[in-house]
Amino acid sequence: KFATDCAMLGIERLWPAVQDISKAHISLGLADPTLSGAVATAISDVAGIMPPRSWPENRKARFKSLPYDVQAFIAEHETRREKALRRVQNEVAILRRKLATAQSSKPQTKTEIKDDEVERKADGQSPA
Repeated sequence: KFATDCAMLGIERLWPAVQDISKAHISLGLADPTLSGAVATAISDVAGIMPPRSWPENRKARFKSLPYDVQAFIAEHETRREKALRRVQNEVAILRRKLATAQSSKPQTKTEIKDDEVERKADGQSPA
């Protein structure tokens, strides 16, 4: 109830308060009320972190019950992984085009070279 009542604070202020409640209970030898699925779901609703797109649907529902810090880590990790994957896919596409050009024994035109350079710059790479 606390998490939903204090949702207006935003996740930046709510999460530290929930952690303080957890620490206080543990230090007194009491059960940690913040470990329940209801608290995790309420915090998740406030945070608004979406489950990774690559996860199967049945796991996306489970994502909401994970602690906020775990959700944040997974979301950041998946974002980095997806960016790296897209970068490598773009590099492979460029290499395939170059290979096809080389196999056709046709020299690469200035336009094709410029297109490759533009693609590399868009991906943040230096020219070859």
